[in-house]
Amino acid sequence: MGSQAYAPPDFESSGSGAYNVSGSMASAGPGNPLLGSGNKTGSIFSFDFYQWYFNVDTPVVLYRCLLALNPFNNTPFIDSEADLNVGSPAGLIAGGDGNPDLYGPFWLCTTVIFVLFFASTLTGLLFTAWQGGKYDYKFDLLTGAAGLMYGYTFVIPTGLWLIVRYLNISPSTTLLQLISLYGYSNVTWIPVAILSISPLLGTPTLSNVIRWIMIALGFTLSGSFIGKNVYRALIPSQQSDSFVIDRKPALSVLIGVIALHMGLSFAVKILFFGTVTAPPPPTN
Repeated sequence: MGSQAYAPPDFESSGSGAYNVSGSMASAGPGNPLLGSGNKTGSIFSFDFYQWYFNVDTPVVLYRCLLALNPFNNTPFIDSEADLNVGSPAGLIAGGDGNPDLYGPFWLCTTVIFVLFFASTLTGLLFTAWQGGKYDYKFDLLTGAAGLMYGYTFVIPTGLWLIVRYLNISPSTTLLQLISLYGYSNVTWIPVAILSISPLLGTPTLSNVIRWIMIALGFTLSGSFIGKNVYRALIPSQQSDSFVIDRKPALSVLIGVIALHMGLSFAVKILFFGTVTAPPPPTN
């Protein structure tokens, strides 16, 4: 008998899901509603389980940051119930293999904390030096920034996820998707904080107006990024007979999301870029 050359199976490469020898991708399925699907190993209480969520390439992180910074980009950041109905695996976001990550949200949030503290301190230091006074460093702003940003990045998405699960509005939306969404939206506050360091030391009123404009810009950019993706997840444009959206509770949740984001913007302005006033003249 003649011999036949061995032909290797035709594997395809992709970011998620399991593969068979014919090259077709097995459906990833909805996965864990809390954290989504992925190649996780170990117990949920082990470090190996969460290490997978920090395994992301730098170009993917940069791409997701650019999505958050561009208000005119209509690329969906998180999938919706309509995506699941047409056969896409649930729990995915834009960029790379589609798997959400915690690396970007954690480091962006940490960076924003230090940038806010640095910008606020530098603003007060420059103005006080220009007035001929002595600046008192406010290190409590650092802990305040940490509590504000970490809480908004991780606690608010958790509450939002619990609400949408309770109302059964978007069953395919995972907690990790929402944390990634809120985490990457924080990238907007980095340039906002830097631009809020106004060089107009002699005109504190005008400097305060400029800071309000910067805060409004940050609210608009990050708020539109969060709002349009939450809207798309809660109220998809395509609905099937098996999944009908009740718009009233979904719109109520969306209004709450925007209101909380407005509260964050006011907190950033008041805590870190409050009105700069001249120190009182020294008494004789």
